[in-house]
Order: sequence, then structure tokens, then C-alpha cells
Amino acid sequence: GGDRDNIDTRYLVGMDWQATALTSGEFRIGYQKKSFDSAAREDFSGISWQAAVNWQPLSYSTVTLETGRRARDPDLRGDVIKESRHGLGWSHDWSQDMQTNLTVGHVRSDYQGYDQEDKFWRYEAKASYRISYLWKLEGGVQISDRSSTDVRFEYDKTVVYLGVGMNL
Repeated sequence: GGDRDNIDTRYLVGMDWQATALTSGEFRIGYQKKSFDSAAREDFSGISWQAAVNWQPLSYSTVTLETGRRARDPDLRGDVIKESRHGLGWSHDWSQDMQTNLTVGHVRSDYQGYDQEDKFWRYEAKASYRISYLWKLEGGVQISDRSSTDVRFEYDKTVVYLGVGMNL
């Protein structure tokens, strides 16, 4: 299909806001254009956006809702991947030393220039505990599920991790 050298231009307008003491957010919407140097590649133009809303019912607990749409370069096939992202997260400080985070995210990828559509779900739960001023423990689990119209790219994955961190 030719090389992927291109000029990627995005024009976004939007705002940040503090609706109440508990709710804040950002919103950007605009236009994206990808122009390829190679005539063998199909140019892209379309609407792009990114938005996030943060709700903080308590000073130590935050819920975040995010969404976005953009075109990006593919790793293997096609000219452009039109990507839509949506996510929901909750972070909570149980004490000065212990925090938890729960997140769920969904990405839909439509390939331009190749007949493929992917759907990717990711779930994560993690906790961290500060043992002392210098040391911190962190552990969690990530669960991923990818479906695709090309079955070679489908997978389920679970990662369990435990780590030790040191502040310098």
C-alpha cells in the first residue's frame, strides 16, 4: 500500500470547567485530517473529540468518565485506524497510606484501507500501600478481552502483578 508518511493535523476547540465544587471536566471537539505522501494510501478527514468529567463526592474519592475519538496510524495493516475510546474509573484514598483504583475501558477500532474492526475491553483493579516514607507495595489485576473480525488478533489476557517501589 505504499509508505505511511503523512501529515496529521487536528484542530480542536473546547473548554475546561468547574461546574460545582464536586464536578469538573474538559471537552474538546474539532476536525482531524491525515494527508498521506503516497497516492496508494487513502487520506482521512473527520470529526475528533476528547472529553472527561470528574466527580469528587469526597475529597478522597474521585469518579472519572472519559471519551474520545481520533484517527491514528496502524501498526500493521490499513491506512488509518478510526478509534473511539470510552472509560470509567474510580480512585479512592482509604487512608494517607492506602489507595485503590478501579477502571474499565472500551476501544473500538475501525480500519480504513483494510477490512477489519476490533473491540477491546480492559478492566483493572489495583491497590497500593505505603509501608514507610521510602517504601510502597502495589498489586493488582488487569483483564483484557479483544475481539476482531480477523480472528488472528483475538485474545483474552489476565495479568496479576505485585510490586515494591522506593521513593528517593
